[in-house]
Amino acid sequence: MTHTLEFWPQYAQFVIYDVNTPYEPDQIPLFNADFERGAALSVRRREVSIALLADTTVRLELSYHPSAPLRPAGDWEVDVQAALEVRGSVVGVRDVIDDQPAWSLEVPVRKLNIRACGRLEDSGQVFDVRFWPA
Repeated sequence: MTHTLEFWPQYAQFVIYDVNTPYEPDQIPLFNADFERGAALSVRRREVSIALLADTTVRLELSYHPSAPLRPAGDWEVDVQAALEVRGSVVGVRDVIDDQPAWSLEVPVRKLNIRACGRLEDSGQVFDVRFWPA
């Protein structure tokens, strides 16, 4: 099942995170990102931040898969992958500043792989985000 979410995240990045785990102040800030395949990717144990290609609205296509899915078809300017620990069984997507999820999904596993592929299209910025058990 695929879910679509459209919003304008602050600081040109969106965060995928464990909704039910409290913030851990000892972690490095999400703003300190490493560049990988043309995109900034900042990874914590329970939060992953992915930089946008432009500071504008983004449309996210989000889907959960029981096993590793194929890479989405087409040309993508961004193709990043990370692992995420989800202790609370709910993964969410939010703005880097806002603590409330813009979207959330119950997941049956404790550790997820995430793959995010992004590009700019005539209609705007699009990211295909896929989750599956690690």
